[in-house]
Amino acid sequence: MKRITGSVEYVIILCRKRSRQEVGKNSAKLTCCKYKMGKIGKPQKSRKNKKLKKFEGYDFETMNENRRGKGNLAPNDDDNQEIPGKVQFMIDRKPDLKKVKKKRKKPKTNVKIKGKKAVDVMEKGMTRPMKPAPVFNQGKKESDKQFLKRVEIETQRVLMKSKLSEKFKVDMDELESGNVKRRKKGMSENKKKRLNEKKAKKQEKRKVLQEDRDEDSKFQDRVGFGEVVMAPPTLTAKPRKSEQKLNRPGKKSLLLKEIIADNATVNPDSVKRANSRSVGQTLKRKKMSMAQQSIMDSERERVIDLYRQYKAEKYKVS
Repeated sequence: MKRITGSVEYVIILCRKRSRQEVGKNSAKLTCCKYKMGKIGKPQKSRKNKKLKKFEGYDFETMNENRRGKGNLAPNDDDNQEIPGKVQFMIDRKPDLKKVKKKRKKPKTNVKIKGKKAVDVMEKGMTRPMKPAPVFNQGKKESDKQFLKRVEIETQRVLMKSKLSEKFKVDMDELESGNVKRRKKGMSENKKKRLNEKKAKKQEKRKVLQEDRDEDSKFQDRVGFGEVVMAPPTLTAKPRKSEQKLNRPGKKSLLLKEIIADNATVNPDSVKRANSRSVGQTLKRKKMSMAQQSIMDSERERVIDLYRQYKAEKYKVS
């Protein structure tokens, strides 16, 4: 095989013309010719190619400046130190400051108003203080035509402001400054009528409720603090066309009452013992004496026997 020599472009053209197999065989030779290197092997290390990787905490700029001799190094001679750059810059610019001339301000050609902003005296019929009339001064380089035109524009502006303020009832100067407060719109007549109707309906409802409460209060008993009632009220007045012989609760002629009445005639001691205790006074069995318990038991048995006899006689008759 012939060795391919020449420029890089020439080698690439030849490689395109050849088949893939030939390119694969001579790929090592082509790379050698392209880069003009010797045998492929381990690259040799040199001191020039040593590079430090950047990492946080190390200042590479100061390191490079120190290498070049431009860093912030200690002075060679302590007695003779150089003046700092900023100080030297100020010393050099000092004579230039004296040459600077102040620029004269041009006179203002706007409208000048003398005196106070508004007249403090309020006359009859005035709603707000009157504003003073502006004073016009012609400028040095202003022609008569320009001056008259400026006066005309200012007068038209003042007239327009006064017309707008009268029409909308607003101070235009306050409107421009932003101190104007928005006035609330009044209610329409239809809205007022509706509100009045609602109020009248509410008042009628309140009157009806008050009347109902007054009627209910008539049938209510107001019990004061500390009042105690021992029994229900008794009706003394009799209703019209009422019969006095009607059976009332507690007034019926019961058979038990008849038996007790008959027994009272036979044994008057039992009635005395029953009536000896005051009305409403009760006594529990456990608090009774032995004699009282025996008397109570005998009386109980006697009443039970009488009731049984009454039942037996009733069933015999039927």
